[in-house]
Amino acid sequence: MFRRQLQITAWLLVATVSVAVAPARSEDGPDRIEVSAEESIEVSRGGDTIEARGDVRIRRRESVFGADSVEIGRSERTLRADGSVFVHDPRYRLRASSLDMDLTDETGTMLDAEVFIEEGHLTVGGGRVEKSVGQVYRVEDGYLTTCRCPEGAPPWRIGAREVRLGEDGKAMVEDVTLYVYDVPVLYLPHAYFPHVADRTTGLLVPSLGWSDQAGVLYRQPFFWALDKSNDVTLNLAVESKTRWGFTGQYRTVLNARTEGRLDLSYFDERLRGLTSLSDTRRADRTIPRDRWSLLLSHRHRVPPGWSGFSDVALYSDSFVTRELMEFTDLSAGERRMARASRYSASRMGLHWHGSGMTLEGQVDYVQDLVQPQARALHRVPHLAFSGFRGLGRHLDLGWDVELTRYVRREFADGLRVDIRPELTWPVTLGRYFRLATSVALRETLYRLDSVEGRFDAAANDYSDRFDRTSSRELLEVRSTLATSLSRGYGSAAAPWGRLRHVLEPAAEFLFIPATDQRRLPLWDEIDRINRRNLLTLSLTNRFWRRRSGGATVAGQGSAIDRSGGGEAAGAEQFARARVAASFDIDRARRREAGRLSEMGIGLGLNPSDKLDVAIDMSIDPGPWSFRHAALGFTLSGRAVPDPKVGDRDFRRPNSFSLSYRHIRENPLAPLANHANLDLFKDCPGDPRCAGRGPLDGVQANALLHLTDRLLFLYDGNYDGASGRLTGNQVGLKYLSRCRCWTLALFLDRQVNPDRTLLSFKFNLLGLGS
Repeated sequence: MFRRQLQITAWLLVATVSVAVAPARSEDGPDRIEVSAEESIEVSRGGDTIEARGDVRIRRRESVFGADSVEIGRSERTLRADGSVFVHDPRYRLRASSLDMDLTDETGTMLDAEVFIEEGHLTVGGGRVEKSVGQVYRVEDGYLTTCRCPEGAPPWRIGAREVRLGEDGKAMVEDVTLYVYDVPVLYLPHAYFPHVADRTTGLLVPSLGWSDQAGVLYRQPFFWALDKSNDVTLNLAVESKTRWGFTGQYRTVLNARTEGRLDLSYFDERLRGLTSLSDTRRADRTIPRDRWSLLLSHRHRVPPGWSGFSDVALYSDSFVTRELMEFTDLSAGERRMARASRYSASRMGLHWHGSGMTLEGQVDYVQDLVQPQARALHRVPHLAFSGFRGLGRHLDLGWDVELTRYVRREFADGLRVDIRPELTWPVTLGRYFRLATSVALRETLYRLDSVEGRFDAAANDYSDRFDRTSSRELLEVRSTLATSLSRGYGSAAAPWGRLRHVLEPAAEFLFIPATDQRRLPLWDEIDRINRRNLLTLSLTNRFWRRRSGGATVAGQGSAIDRSGGGEAAGAEQFARARVAASFDIDRARRREAGRLSEMGIGLGLNPSDKLDVAIDMSIDPGPWSFRHAALGFTLSGRAVPDPKVGDRDFRRPNSFSLSYRHIRENPLAPLANHANLDLFKDCPGDPRCAGRGPLDGVQANALLHLTDRLLFLYDGNYDGASGRLTGNQVGLKYLSRCRCWTLALFLDRQVNPDRTLLSFKFNLLGLGS
């Protein structure tokens, strides 16, 4: 036995690659090919034929082609390989008993062949594989599976008399049999499904469940790939005790500037039988027989500076967001936000920004999900124009102009114009201090269409009327003194890197004189601006870090802020602390209590990418008690065991997040449980107006890899005021040993409405995933 090695010309590259399922990309320059054989390498017929025998290996970069014997015809451009034929490549693996290829058009035949494609983890094999021009294959007595079992029968595979793989990414199969561990369980005369990871039309895996309120649940999704830029997802949903219906989502990405999404749903509630709910937190408690929702989101950008947008959210009744959001294809965060919202807002408009100016125009429609719809305010239209101009070295001009027409069926509505020009004088005091003083004049004009609904204190009702036309004039004076000091510690080679501490003290004075606004309608925060004579002091600490190889951290005297874009290249902020409080000068003169406002404290810590801690609180300096507190942290764990698993949850690392929120009781607390209370008419005396305890809410999320193939998921919310869990979902997900199917089991306990849901889903990875 002997081994001969020979360097041959680059055209042999075609032979080593064309036998694979997907040809490699051509590259510029000569390619180095190494050929070795245990027995012999012979060149005959004047160099036209090359024959190699005995454990032949042809190597190019990371690809290896091998067989017991190989014969290459140079003039005819043919390749024949016999005995233990294989190809090992990072993108695929192939084995066969024999191979015949025409290198001109890359067509040929393989016997007893099996190909594993890394993308999608698809294995295709058969007694005879014929490759046509392009990536088109025909397999006789073939099979397909996404299971990657080192030994033994795969958990599932699809056997067929004939398999045709087309360039469109679809596999057409005839006389199909589904095998589970080599046991036939299903036969179909004809079927097709995608064999690549790209978007392809077809049925997705259904899900089953059970609910104590809704009975048996069945959901069947269908995905329709219209083209590369448009697709549709349809879901048939049935609940045996309550409803049946469907949801649909249409998505489009026409180009880098235009995208949109449309979500529709319809449900027939005949199975339910209920026509109303006894929920005192809703003005409209009617449950229609036909229920629907429409959600639309659209964005369009036109340079330079122009963009158009539309966000539409419409529901058939006030309870759709509580009961039917789980059927939609919205993300978990979007569903949670819809369930917690007291109203839905639909808007569309245009936006332009450039040359220090911003122009915005939009129309809004509000659907109130709690209180009577007749009182909901709509803006038709809202126009805003703002800008900033430097008038010299030490003088700047800014302006905000808004024109809004409010419309509603009950109570006052009409036109409002708000004009606010502002002059700012920024100066530098010495080397480190910055002083900015601004004076703003504000004129707000009203022209009402309806004047009804002004509150009459004497009659204790809303029988009074507003003036048809009115105005308000305000003066705002603001002055801010700030500086920034910094110092560096350590070196970039240290374990924590080079540290820099930035200290930013600031003092701000704000004065707004008192103005009688009692005869003005109350539509939003612009309509009530109370007198202010405040001195606010704040102190911010930031800690920055730069490791070896990064750029220099910001130097002394610079104000660095992630949100402001002043962060030095290569530096990262890993800790921050801020404290601020306001002193009421008017109350101090009158020696009244409450001259010192709530003290705001904010803390943040990001020592690594795996840990994020944030604390936000406000302290009442009178009794020195917490008025508001929020604490949250997120912890991420080890890397994903197998990043190539077809299930995205198994590709996520371990993570745990916990947040706590506390809000002390306030005068509006009764509205939390009785949103339709009229505090003027019903309180005091109404038992529903009794003080409500403080809010103590806890939210937790967790994802934990118990083993490489078992996943634990949790999402829970706890309400301390009521002493119960308002949302509690626990799930287990199992991944098969061969990484080709998952089984998920979830137990979900919800409130408002109260229900317990048990669901499970079986998913064949690679098919309908």
